[in-house]
Amino acid sequence: MKKLFTLFIAIISLSLAAIAQDVCVVDNSNNVFGISPNDTTAPHIVRGVPYDTVAQIYVPTSYTINYNGTPITATILWLNIDSVNNFPTGTNFARNTGTSDTIYGGQRQCIRISGTTMDTAGVYNLNFYGHVHVVVLIYDTIVSLQQLSAFGGQGGPSFGYFLTVDGGAGINDISASFNAALNVYPNPTNGKFDLTLKNIGTIDGEIVVMDMTGRRVYNQKLDATGFYSTSIDLSHFAKGLYTVQVRTANGIAAKNISVE
Repeated sequence: MKKLFTLFIAIISLSLAAIAQDVCVVDNSNNVFGISPNDTTAPHIVRGVPYDTVAQIYVPTSYTINYNGTPITATILWLNIDSVNNFPTGTNFARNTGTSDTIYGGQRQCIRISGTTMDTAGVYNLNFYGHVHVVVLIYDTIVSLQQLSAFGGQGGPSFGYFLTVDGGAGINDISASFNAALNVYPNPTNGKFDLTLKNIGTIDGEIVVMDMTGRRVYNQKLDATGFYSTSIDLSHFAKGLYTVQVRTANGIAAKNISVE
């Protein structure tokens, strides 16, 4: 009976640990106000192919705007994100468990954007709704995120983001076949794993591995026909979830791998 009770407690502990596991890791070196990577350089979504990327959010304690040729310092006390919408169908974002909607000046957060969509190819401008508490000279006020870029005259920062969906039957078919052909094992791993691509045509691109902050930790050129296999070693990196991508001009395949 004692052994069964111990086993039960262990199972509960593991379950709670899994529930509390972070979905992303904050990059404490990030000093870019707003969301990064910049939406013009963020990985595109390919229709029918699982998408998984990490975006970082940083709110500085202050910023400088140029009002009629005069630099003025605005202090940010906090920024609150109430909601975000207009994601392509099937995609959304997640934050770490316990993360507050409010980001105080000088603080950072991260979000993980993931999912699979079959929506029409194009640019999807995400709508951020929330408020910012700023102090400029004698003015202590709260403005909306939409007003932030215009607040105090020219030079104010913006807080927005867009996702680009690539489509077309050819691109989608190629990407889907890449995803089916891609395999990473063992998974979970101690850091060393094999990557294989089976039943592929001729592909020219690269293999990229990103950590939970969206930072590239590994990349190599890829030029193969029919079958490809390689070994990757992440044992010198921190434990956690990584995203392995095969990127080509015609499509992207992606798989997550857990380093324990």
